Amino acid sequence: DSLRAGFGVVPIKNTKMVRVSYASANPRLAAEVLNSLAQNFINFYGVDPAAGGTIYLPNGDGKVAWLDARDLGEVAARVLTQSGHESKVYDLSGSEALSTGEAAEVLGRALGKPVTYVNVPEEAARVSMEGMGMPPWYVDGLIELSWVVRNGYAAQVTDGVQRVLGRAPTSFS
Repeated sequence: DSLRAGFGVVPIKNTKMVRVSYASANPRLAAEVLNSLAQNFINFYGVDPAAGGTIYLPNGDGKVAWLDARDLGEVAARVLTQSGHESKVYDLSGSEALSTGEAAEVLGRALGKPVTYVNVPEEAARVSMEGMGMPPWYVDGLIELSWVVRNGYAAQVTDGVQRVLGRAPTSFS
C-alpha cells in the first residue's frame, strides 16, 4: 500500500518532460521512469509473437528510450536494500532511443517474423480505437502517449541505471 499511495502520474500533454514517479513512504525508494517499459512494446502494440504483424500508431518518427522492466526491478531492489541511496532520485531510461519503426525491426529480427510500423494520422488512430470499443478515456490516453513520442519527449537517454547498477541499461535489442 505504501508504494501505491505514493504513485503518481503527471499529466503528459503539452509538457516538456514525461515523468512517472515511483515513491513510497520509505524515502529510500525514488526513481523516475522517463520512458516506457520495453516489455510494453509487445504487450500493448498489438504484435502477435507467433505471427509478427503491423503496428499502426500516430507516433511519427519520434523515439523512445525503452527501459527494460528487469532493470527497473534491479534498481528498485538495490535502492531499497543498500545504503547510499537515501534522498536521491534516479532518472531511468534504456540505453538508446528508437523510433517505433526501428523498434519494430528489432522485434521482427528477434521473433524471426516480419514486424512493421505504419504511421497513421492521429484522427484515424482515434476512430480505429473507438471502433474497437475502447472507452474514450483510454483512447485519449493512448493518443496523448503517441503525442509524447511523436514530439520527442520520450527520447531522453539518462545515466540512472548506470549510476545505480554500475552497468549500462539493457538494450532493447
